[in-house]
Amino acid sequence: MRIPGSGLRVDSPSFPLLQAHISYWGATSLNGNALGTTLVCADLDNWPTYLGLAIKVLDGPAAGQVRTAQTHAAGGIITVTAAFTNAAGAVQMITAGVRFCVLSIAGGGGAGPAPPPPTVSLWMFGVCDPGMAASMVTLVMPNLAGFPDDIFNNEFWVQVIHNDNAPGVAPEREIRQITDYVGATGTFTVDAFTANVEANDLTCVFHESIMGIEILGYGTLDASSATVPADSTRAENDDYFNGCLLMTTEGAVRFQPRRIVDYTGVGGIFTLDPSNPFSAVSGLVDYVIIGSQTEFVPGADAAVNRTPADVIGNKADTALQAATAVDSLMRYIKGLLLGDSRKLYTLDCWSAGLEEVQLDAAGVTVALPDITLADLPAGATVVKAIVMFKFRMIENIYAGVNKLNGATVATTSQVIQIRSDAPLAYVDAILFVDDFFTLGDAAREGGDVIVGTADVAGAAGVDENDTYNLRWLLGRADQDFINFNDCQVGLRIWYSV
Repeated sequence: MRIPGSGLRVDSPSFPLLQAHISYWGATSLNGNALGTTLVCADLDNWPTYLGLAIKVLDGPAAGQVRTAQTHAAGGIITVTAAFTNAAGAVQMITAGVRFCVLSIAGGGGAGPAPPPPTVSLWMFGVCDPGMAASMVTLVMPNLAGFPDDIFNNEFWVQVIHNDNAPGVAPEREIRQITDYVGATGTFTVDAFTANVEANDLTCVFHESIMGIEILGYGTLDASSATVPADSTRAENDDYFNGCLLMTTEGAVRFQPRRIVDYTGVGGIFTLDPSNPFSAVSGLVDYVIIGSQTEFVPGADAAVNRTPADVIGNKADTALQAATAVDSLMRYIKGLLLGDSRKLYTLDCWSAGLEEVQLDAAGVTVALPDITLADLPAGATVVKAIVMFKFRMIENIYAGVNKLNGATVATTSQVIQIRSDAPLAYVDAILFVDDFFTLGDAAREGGDVIVGTADVAGAAGVDENDTYNLRWLLGRADQDFINFNDCQVGLRIWYSV
C-alpha cells in the first residue's frame, strides 16, 4: 500500500523512520487567508491538537518552508506563527490542494501531553484580515486567533498603528478598550473608534499593566455629569483619588483627562476641577483613573482653592488690592503692580503776573492770565488738577464795609473758571461763598493764595501739556470796588506715568 503522493509504501524499509518524524500527511481542502498565516484541512477536525508542532508545505510557491502551529481551531484551521512566503519573499496564500505534513518535533500528534497553548503577551502585533469588513467596533485579526475566548476582555486595549489605505488618517493612533474576544476567529470587539478600521490595517494589543504606573483604576460611570460623574460600585475611602485624573475612554468626552479635586467614597462621586470640567456630560461610559501628571490652568478669578494652580492664579485674573482669604496670588501681584503704576507725582505751574483784578457792584467778568502747562512727561495721565488764585494785597475802595456779594452760582457767576485754549467750554475751578473777603472802611490788607476745591482734570479740563485760559466770571462786590493787586493764577496737578 502506498502513502498518497509520497512514492512510499507502508511496507517500505523507510516507513518506520517516516512514522517517527511525521504526525500527519495530507492536503489543504480550502484556501487559507491572504496573509499566508493559515492553512485549512477539513480532515484535521478528526485529529488531536497539533499546537507547537512544525507545519511543512510540500508543494506550491512556498514548498519546503516550515512554520510553527500557533493555533489548531475548528474546521481544521491551523494558524502559524509567521507567514509563508514565495521565492521573492512576498506573503504567499496556502491555497486548496497544497500538500503539507505535520512534523513530530514535539512528540507526535496525539502522543503524550498536548503542547503548550499560545502565550498571551503584554504587547502583541495584530494584522486585520484582508477580507475583514470595515468597522469601528469589530476587528478580525487571524494572527491573534487561538487564545481562550474573552481572555482580552476589559483589561486589554488595541491601538491602530497604521491605516493601510490612508496612512496618518483616523483611526490611526487611536486607542480603544477591548470588550470581547472570540478565539476561534481572532475577532475583537472594542469601544468605538472615530472611523472604520479596515482590511490590512496594523494594530497593537497591549495590557493595561504596561501603563500600570499611570492607570490607578478603571470602571463604568453610572451617573453622567460634566462636573460630578460617579461610579457607585467603587469602595475606596473619601479623598482616595484626590489630585488624580479621570478620563473616559468612550462617548462624547472620551480621552479628556480632568483633575479630580474631591472624591466621595459613598456613591463613588468624582468632583472635577470646576475651572476645567468635561466639555459635555460624560455619559454612562467606561473610564480610567490616571495618576496626576500636570496642573491645569484655573479659571479667571477662581476662588475655590482646590489646586495649587487656583492659589497661584490665572493670568486673566483682575487686580486686587484689598486682602481677602480666598483670592489668588496673581490678583495680589497685579494689585501691587497697579498700585505702583498709579504712584502719583505733583506739578505746579503759574501764569504771568497781573497788576490788578477789580470787582464792582454790578458784576464783571475779568480775564485772568493764561497758564501754559509744558512739563508733563510722555505717557503721563492727569489724575487730579486744581486752580489757585494768588494776590499780594487786597483793598476796599468803598468808604464803609465791603465784601463779595453772593455765593457762586455754578457755571453762571462768582466763580473762577478754566478751559483749554482749543477752546473747550469753561469749567468751574474756584467757588466762592457770600460775604467772602469782608473788609473795613477803605481797608488795605496783605494777600493770600485761594486754593480751589473743584477737580478740573479730564477731557473737559486739564489733561495734557497745553495753554489754558482762566477768568473770573461775573465777580461782584457789595460796593464799588474791591481790588486784588499783583495777581497770579496757578495749577497744581497730580499725575501718574
